[in-house]
Amino acid sequence: MIIGNGQIANSFLPYKNDSKVLIFASGVSNSQESDSKKFTRERTLLRDSINDNKDKIFVYFSTCSVYDLSLKDSKYVKHKIEMENLVVNNSHQFYILRLPQVVGDPRIKNTNLVCFLFSSILNNKKIDVYSKSTRNFIDLNNVFLVADFLIQNKKYINEITNIASPHNVSIRNIIQMLEEITSLSLSYDLLDAGYSYEVNIDKIHSLDIDLDIFSSSYLKNILKNYYLRLCAK
Repeated sequence: MIIGNGQIANSFLPYKNDSKVLIFASGVSNSQESDSKKFTRERTLLRDSINDNKDKIFVYFSTCSVYDLSLKDSKYVKHKIEMENLVVNNSHQFYILRLPQVVGDPRIKNTNLVCFLFSSILNNKKIDVYSKSTRNFIDLNNVFLVADFLIQNKKYINEITNIASPHNVSIRNIIQMLEEITSLSLSYDLLDAGYSYEVNIDKIHSLDIDLDIFSSSYLKNILKNYYLRLCAK
């Protein structure tokens, strides 16, 4: 069973008719979100979904932004922690999967950083860039591979698990990768600001799965896969 219709929900279609697992992929995903109505909507839907499906393994997607000290007082992070606690306290069997920025098909509307930078380059829009900021990225396909392995093997059940890359990348390096892909340059002001945080992935590092996330060129390969074809049109 799947609740949601975005990119994450669509990537878990093999679970659509699964009567034992509920994939909850209908939560707030924008870390800049501040609309209390959207938070209330997720809270209500999450609570009802848990109460109506006590017999199912409940899979909830949270965020690695909880490790970002610059966001610890944000409405978004406080909300996500509240939702995690709701799952922990009300589900008999669950997975809470914390994700960094997820990179998927850019043709599907989303608000992540890569799409913003890519759009800024194409539209010759000047932006501010924080020199100290880094981000962690995961390919949408890898989210499914890891989550599916955990669920099928009942590994780390009733735990919080980070699904992320071991490589944090500076915003400037992301821009350089996109400039190389587009053969265009981005105009930006570099500000002495920003924050970097690490994500512990020891749990997924120990899994017996063939993943490419440990490659030093992981992000560049993802960006080429999703964005190079757009530049060729």
